[in-house]
Amino acid sequence: MNALKTITLWLMRAGLVLYAVMRYYKNVMEFQTESVMFWVEAIYVASAILMFIGGFMQKSWVTVAFAVVMVFITGYLAVSTVRFPIDYNFAVFVIVGSVVLFFAISGNEK
Repeated sequence: MNALKTITLWLMRAGLVLYAVMRYYKNVMEFQTESVMFWVEAIYVASAILMFIGGFMQKSWVTVAFAVVMVFITGYLAVSTVRFPIDYNFAVFVIVGSVVLFFAISGNEK
């Protein structure tokens, strides 16, 4: 059972990186540095990658720090892009925010 938990944690980390890259790669690669959203999305993608890398470290401060950054950015993106009636994009932000909050609370706990 413990092995399954470890696999699940790594799948969540990899899924966050995959989500961030697939969703924001095009916008980040346009490199419009005068745009606030460019910086928000670039920090989001970098945080996802660094949170994944933090999983290889013994101390969990990297995972926790960048998960906290991702929690705030996910909240900001969810609020700034919400449409009424609420659509599936908001639901995705809630799911991603929940996963990131999990890592912010538990770090690299096995």
